[in-house]
Amino acid sequence: MGWLAICGIIPFAGFFSKDEILWKTFSTHVFGGSKILWLAGFVTAGITAFYMTRLMALTFWGEERFRHAHHEDGHHGEHHGPVEPHESPRSMTLPLIVLAGGSLVAGLFGIPHALSGSLNLNRFEHWLEPVIADVRRESPGAAAHSLQAAGSPVETRSEASPASETAEPVDPMEYVLILLSLGIAGGGIWLGRRFYLQNPELPKQWAERFRPLYKLSFNKWYWDYLLDEKGVEAGKAVNTALWKVDAAVVDGGVNGSGWVTRFSARVSGWWDKWVIDLAVNATGWISKAGSVVLRTVQTGFWQNYVLMFVVGLFLILIYYVYPAVFTTIRSFRGK
Repeated sequence: MGWLAICGIIPFAGFFSKDEILWKTFSTHVFGGSKILWLAGFVTAGITAFYMTRLMALTFWGEERFRHAHHEDGHHGEHHGPVEPHESPRSMTLPLIVLAGGSLVAGLFGIPHALSGSLNLNRFEHWLEPVIADVRRESPGAAAHSLQAAGSPVETRSEASPASETAEPVDPMEYVLILLSLGIAGGGIWLGRRFYLQNPELPKQWAERFRPLYKLSFNKWYWDYLLDEKGVEAGKAVNTALWKVDAAVVDGGVNGSGWVTRFSARVSGWWDKWVIDLAVNATGWISKAGSVVLRTVQTGFWQNYVLMFVVGLFLILIYYVYPAVFTTIRSFRGK
């Protein structure tokens, strides 16, 4: 049910959603290029049916491969445990059953106008009308302004009447597009069975024929390579560079300012201790020592003063007389 719903086969839910999207894209006048967008969606619908059939063929159809894979692992000395398929527990089975039922009947709540006619069975669309704006309808204010400009009487309504909605004609092109979408979905299913069930060698042959395109598709257009490897590596390089800037410049500036502060504090302390304090202390010591000398000679006794005077004269005499005495001695020696 999930396979047919995603392929867009009637009456499964995927058919109604897919064809409604394709028709609204094809018929819209809100923007240009609607036919190009429809063509992209149309081709994508065929590709979806093809790869979903491939998934079914490789998983559920054809020859069993799990036993063969188990023997190959044993041949290489590896053991990954039993590989026999088994039913999943109820916690997984029940949600799958609900999803399968939804794939079958959920589309019946959104049958488009082209297939329901005057019955207007698209209940889901009507239920969403209060919260989704209909861009196809011109706002009442703009419509009134245009009619007044044309000189026509103005009549506004807050909402379209249900009768006008049910009487809306169906464009025959919508039926053509429905048949085309069913046709390309069937073609995708047929092509998937042809490639992966009836003739499994075809994928290898076509892969060799279109080797560059196959390689590009196999590597997912190299987006993972560009994003995961180049993009992530570039991001890591930028982060590393920012980290280095933070460590070398920001932290370096902070740590450097702290080191300069500590160094200048040490130099200032050394200068204050060995230069400033030494000079101040030396001045005090010299003054103290000089005062001791001066206090020693200032005894108050005149005999001491006379003795000092005589000693001073004796020293001066020696200072001035000694060179003359030395010269006289040398002259007596004939030198």
